[in-house]
Amino acid sequence: FDLGSSSEEPVAAGVRVIEELERYAAMGSTDPERTLRPDAQVVAFFVTDEPGSNDDGRFFSNDTARWGSTPEARIAGATEFFTSRDVLTFGMVRDYGNTCPAQQDFPKCTILGGGGAFIPITTATDDEVRIAMDRIVEAVAGAASRYVFTQVPISATIRASVDGRDVPRSRSDGFDYDGAANSIV
Repeated sequence: FDLGSSSEEPVAAGVRVIEELERYAAMGSTDPERTLRPDAQVVAFFVTDEPGSNDDGRFFSNDTARWGSTPEARIAGATEFFTSRDVLTFGMVRDYGNTCPAQQDFPKCTILGGGGAFIPITTATDDEVRIAMDRIVEAVAGAASRYVFTQVPISATIRASVDGRDVPRSRSDGFDYDGAANSIV
């Protein structure tokens, strides 16, 4: 989403995109390019190798009445923006090694504050990226599942059937249990 500058501001871009989709929905738009399905699981995936001061200094600090007067408050505000809308946050971002909340790690802190996971963009190997992406896909599938348990089951006892036929337990061709989301995927 173009914020009008050439620098990377992924958290701000995520806010702007979601607000734009909300604006179209409030106007009653039925354009599938500008609205979300009511049952859609929204995911924000941030990508940047830049410091979080880009997001904070160019977007969030420009509206302290909305986001807060300190970087820490603005990180909390950004995190609340996504979590209050049930948006899952993930990313491939720079990790400066700070304890959150820290302005330099704004994207990382927003991701972690929302319960998501990030891949360190400057050090990740191909295998680490592949494994992390698999985990992200599983987390999104679990959160988006229509089949959520009301109580935590004994995983080994779960059985599934479709149209009276048993479905095998298989991640590639069947069903599986996602403990984090307490759902079947």
